[in-house]
Amino acid sequence: MNLAHVVKTELSIVLCQRLALTLKDLLATLTKLEILIDINNCMSDNELFDFGFTAVDETELTSYQEAEKKVESTTAEAENLQEKCDDLYNAIIPLLNNLKQNPEKDYILWPKRLDKVEAFETYLQGIYTK
Repeated sequence: MNLAHVVKTELSIVLCQRLALTLKDLLATLTKLEILIDINNCMSDNELFDFGFTAVDETELTSYQEAEKKVESTTAEAENLQEKCDDLYNAIIPLLNNLKQNPEKDYILWPKRLDKVEAFETYLQGIYTK
């Protein structure tokens, strides 16, 4: 197994775990919002004129505002994670394509390999930590 494959696999696992937790939080928040919307719809169906507002107590208002903020922050975090995944993919694919060139040759000539691998590792860490 080569270095690029190991790096790609480990980064993919970490990002997928973080994305799964983010999506789990988003699903919980959306469920709370659906309940609040259902409550609002039941109240609206019983009124002849709906002027676009619903009377709620402070607890319901706070819950709705917190859920709304959670959806916004979770969406932003999911977009950030997707951007990181895209950046990592775009960084690793050229390396893999270069390694696949000339498969009929048994050896790869790679002068100053350590310097280049360390520079690439630093680049990947920059993507991961941004």
